[in-house]
Amino acid sequence: MKKLVIFLSLLGMADVLFLLLSGACKLRILPLPSWLSFPGWVVCIVAIIWFSIAIVNEKLSEFIVKLWVFVGAVGILVLTICAFIVLKHYYCPYCYAAYVIGLATIVAVRRQRFANSLR
Repeated sequence: MKKLVIFLSLLGMADVLFLLLSGACKLRILPLPSWLSFPGWVVCIVAIIWFSIAIVNEKLSEFIVKLWVFVGAVGILVLTICAFIVLKHYYCPYCYAAYVIGLATIVAVRRQRFANSLR
């Protein structure tokens, strides 16, 4: 499971780096309320940090990992709502690939960290 987490994290970082460097995502500013709007590249940097935390999750406390899962799930939900609903079905395959990879990473980390406690 550890290799899967590392693979998914590296894949997610590669996808986000591609988005950041190529400008493939056409969103320049996220369509949030004006007091909360920020440039799209900020999301890419946060996503890279988020995926890198997954790689070192074994060294983190259970609370930090659960917080990481929560932040990731909320981030994916908010970005999906912004892209799909607010922007009227805006579709960026690289963005959605990052969301799916992020969800898969969450599942893999939870199985790696908490599989024994579920039994």
